[in-house]
Amino acid sequence: MPAADRHPGGAAQAYPGQRDGSRTSARRNRLGLTARAECNVSRPSRPTLVAAATPPGRSAIAVVRLSGPDAWAILERLTGRDASRWTPRTASVALLRDDTGAPVDEALVLPFRGPNSYTGEDLVELHLHGNPVLVNRVIGLALTYGATPADAGAFTRRAVLAGRMGLPEAEALADLIDAVHPLAASQALGRLRGASRTWAESRRRDLTELLAQLEAAVDFPEEPISPEQGTALALRVDELANRLDDEARRASAARVWTRGARLVLLGAPNAGKSTLLNRLVGEQRAIVSQEPGTTRDWVEAATTIGRLPVQLVDTAGLRDAPGSVEREGVERSRGQAAEADLLLLVAAPDAPWPDAEPLPPSITTLRVWNKSDVAPPPTPDWIAVAARDGLGIEALTDAIEQRLPLPEDQVQLGSLRQEQTCRVAAEHVRAAAMAIRADAPPEIVAEELRLAARALDRLLGIIDPEDVLDELFSRFCIGK
Repeated sequence: MPAADRHPGGAAQAYPGQRDGSRTSARRNRLGLTARAECNVSRPSRPTLVAAATPPGRSAIAVVRLSGPDAWAILERLTGRDASRWTPRTASVALLRDDTGAPVDEALVLPFRGPNSYTGEDLVELHLHGNPVLVNRVIGLALTYGATPADAGAFTRRAVLAGRMGLPEAEALADLIDAVHPLAASQALGRLRGASRTWAESRRRDLTELLAQLEAAVDFPEEPISPEQGTALALRVDELANRLDDEARRASAARVWTRGARLVLLGAPNAGKSTLLNRLVGEQRAIVSQEPGTTRDWVEAATTIGRLPVQLVDTAGLRDAPGSVEREGVERSRGQAAEADLLLLVAAPDAPWPDAEPLPPSITTLRVWNKSDVAPPPTPDWIAVAARDGLGIEALTDAIEQRLPLPEDQVQLGSLRQEQTCRVAAEHVRAAAMAIRADAPPEIVAEELRLAARALDRLLGIIDPEDVLDELFSRFCIGK
C-alpha cells in the first residue's frame, strides 16, 4: 500500500466513537450515559504544505510530500503535465523542471485525491534521487509555486482533523517512530491498529452499564438500592478501577522500551557513582577523583543494558554543600532524580547513603553497595559491586533488567497523556465505589462515573482534542 494512503482502518472513514449522533433521553443525559461529545475542531485555512518526508542526508531515494488544495496544481507546474493526465494512486515517472524549463530531477510521482489519502486531502509524493541538493531545489520550487513549509507533524495533524486517524492512533504512530526496541515497535503497531481505542471503548461501555444500573434508583427513589445490591455494585466498580489502574501501571513500565530508560545514579560524595557509570558504559565518560564534590553537574552517557537502551546520569554527591556552586549541583541532582525511570542509590563503606534524603515518590529504586571489596553491604537488599574492578556488575545489570521488564502481552496505552488520563478515570471510579459504600445518593455515584467516562473520552480524543494536538505533533519530524 502506498505510504501516503496507509492508515489504520483502511478506506476513508471516521474512527469509531468520533461522532455520536444518537438520540437519548434526558434521564440518560443526566446520568452521563451520553457523555461523548463531538470532536468539534475548528478548521483553519488550509494552505498547501510541502516538506521532505525522509531524513536529511544522501540516500538512494528521498521523498518530498505535498498536501493541500493546490498539491496537484503545483505538480502541474513541476512537470508541465496537465492534472487530467494523472491517475490517482498510480505511480508514474516524470521529469521535474524549474520555471525556466530546465530539468531538475527525474522522479517517481504518486498522486492522491482527497479524501482517499493519508491527510484526507489532495496529496502528492515525489520520489527523488536522494541528494539533499535536489530535495531542497524541489521544495524551493514548490514554495515558489505557492506551497507553505510544513511544521513538525503537520501532515499527521491534518489526518487527525480529517478523521483519517484518531488521536490514540496518532500517538501510537509517534511511539512507532520513536521505538528503540523491536518489541516496543510491535506494541506501538498494535496500538496504531486500534488496540488503545478498542480497550478504552470497552472500558467506556463498562461505565455505561454501571450507570444504567443507577437509573432505577434515580427515577424510582421509593425503591432504593438494597445493601446486597450496593455491595455487588461496589465490587464491580472496584474491579473496573483495578483494571484502569493496572493498565496505567503497565503503560508506565512499558514506555521505557519506546524511548529508552533514564537511569540516575544518586548518592553521597565519593560513593563511586562516576566510576560505576564509566564501568557500565565501558569508557571514561565521567571524571573520577578522591576529592569530594568533583562532579558539580550531571553527566550523561548512552549505553545498552541487556536489550534495553539506557541513558545513564551521574549526579553531584548529596550533602550539605559549603559553596553555592556545589549546592546548585546538589539541587540539580534532585531534579534529575525526579525525572528518572530507575534510581540507582549508590553507597559505599566510606560514603553511606544519606537516610534523611527524601526520594521522589513512585520511582523505582535499586540499592547499589559500591566498594564491596572493602566491606560487605550492611543488609541483603543492597547489590554488592566493586565498580573499579568490575566485580558484581553482571548481577547489577541483571537486577536493572528485572526492574524494567519487557511487556509480555499487548500494552493498551502508550503515551504519558493516555496513562495520566487513565489514572484520572480510575480515581473517579474509586470515588464512586466509596460513595456507594457510604450510602451516598445515586446521583453522587453517577456523577463520579460520568467524570470517569469523560476522562476516557479525552483519552480517545472525542472531547478536548485541540488541547493536546500541539504537544503531540511537536514530537513528530518535519514531513510526517
